[in-house]
Amino acid sequence: MQRSLRTLYVTNYSGSGGWISEYALGQTKPLRVITNGISGPY
Repeated sequence: MQRSLRTLYVTNYSGSGGWISEYALGQTKPLRVITNGISGPY
């Protein structure tokens, strides 16, 4: 999958873990949500 330079990454954190949502600019639905390997802030 080819990615454009116009991608927005949004980080989210809850008490039990976190995730990163990847959005194409101008879109409201994420292209994908990354949860593997994500841990809380230090």
